[in-house]
Amino acid sequence: MKFENAFKGVKKIFTAEILLLIALLCTTVSAGVVLFSAGLAGAAESELSEAAAAGSLAGFGLAGIIGIGGTVLMVIAFIMNIVGIVNASKDESAFKTALVFVIVSIVTSIVAAIFSSNTVVYTIANACSKVCELAVTLFIIQGIINLAAKLNDETMINKGKTIFKVIICVYALILVATILTSIFQTSAVAIIAVIMLIVSAILSLIQYILYLMYLAKAKKMLA
Repeated sequence: MKFENAFKGVKKIFTAEILLLIALLCTTVSAGVVLFSAGLAGAAESELSEAAAAGSLAGFGLAGIIGIGGTVLMVIAFIMNIVGIVNASKDESAFKTALVFVIVSIVTSIVAAIFSSNTVVYTIANACSKVCELAVTLFIIQGIINLAAKLNDETMINKGKTIFKVIICVYALILVATILTSIFQTSAVAIIAVIMLIVSAILSLIQYILYLMYLAKAKKMLA
């Protein structure tokens, strides 16, 4: 049994995730260069060093180029991800549900941007957008699990279920930590919340790596 549309779709989704990872690295590097250049600018003002001033200007220019490159990659990744989901949805209905959440996420993100000055509306819209992004990832995984079931691939089914659980745990930790910090202001609770956020950040990295590996294996399964 062949699922050519799903193969093309998952391949695009995987490529989009790789591009997004590169874009995030570009953003991080750009921020680091900006901080370094700001330090050179401070040195130029205090020591009147022409070399420091020139280095600062070059640094800001480099940061701008890297930042723009990262933004372009993010846009390309976003479009490619949507195209991939559309392609895969032709073979598996779970991807159709993922596409619905993509659209809702876009709408809520636009609402959040428009009402950025309104704290209540912005918070609700931004939260909805994040929940939709989570739903997109979960339904992509569910779509792959469903395809694996049709291909009788128990290994891919079990791995998908494991990643599914890890993602839920990560977001549950983040949610609880956020609630704790917003309701309780005591130092003890704040420390617990910080620890939970650190743990969730580590788990998020592990989850993302597992997700990329799962997409890569899904490509091979569907090829």
